[in-house]
Amino acid sequence: MLEKIKQYAKESGTSTNSEDEKDVFLAVYYAAIASALVFHNEKITRHSYKGLERFFSSFTDKGWVLKEIKELFHGAQKHCRRIAKVADSPGE
Repeated sequence: MLEKIKQYAKESGTSTNSEDEKDVFLAVYYAAIASALVFHNEKITRHSYKGLERFFSSFTDKGWVLKEIKELFHGAQKHCRRIAKVADSPGE
């Protein structure tokens, strides 16, 4: 289901001319990715963990993003940092 939500948001975001709608669809897109990471420990994108951490961070500063979604993005950021740290460790 998260894959379908992600794909729907991606397609919808590219088919609208409204910048506000693009921002909302982008937030939904990344919320689906964050949900897969946080709740299922599954990566459903080709974006790097470091890139995802930056994307999630960019939404935590937006006033229009719901508190619960910001908390989801914070959890996903922590997940990405942990994975990126392990991947960057010497000898791995």
